Amino acid sequence: MTKHLRRGRRIPLHEPDRNRPDGAPASAGEVGMTTAEYAVGTMAAVAFAVALLGVVRSDAVTSALTGIITTALSAAS
Repeated sequence: MTKHLRRGRRIPLHEPDRNRPDGAPASAGEVGMTTAEYAVGTMAAVAFAVALLGVVRSDAVTSALTGIITTALSAAS
């Protein structure tokens, strides 16, 4: 997308950032690495969620949560 100036010159509205956050120029081999890193992070989050779901669904945790909720509801009455 460009913006037209009065004398017919055009300037880009957005120049893509070609540098890394530390200011060093990005090499061609690093193109697309952020997508791969997001994919790995997403897979790790899913694995953690599955493990946490297994723990929460265990009998010990279910009975403890039921006891806490029952105590809280009886104290509120």
